[in-house]
Amino acid sequence: MSPTDVRTDFVQVTLVDPRGRVLMQERDEHAPAWPDLWCFPGGGLEGDERPVEGAVRELAEETGVVVAPDDLTDLGRFELVT
Repeated sequence: MSPTDVRTDFVQVTLVDPRGRVLMQERDEHAPAWPDLWCFPGGGLEGDERPVEGAVRELAEETGVVVAPDDLTDLGRFELVT
């Protein structure tokens, strides 16, 4: 992947509770991206998975929190420059 390529193959979930607290996770030193940093749950899409499906799956895999796809609001697509 070149520095000018835009990745569209991963998702992140911002989960906010009724008191306004945000769920984040601390990635360990072996994480393939952003090791040792706090971030929102998320990860790569699998095959033909739609972004909302990937978001639901990743949230459950990484935190144990299970939500229905209709419970999520798509905040749009963003370019991440690292």
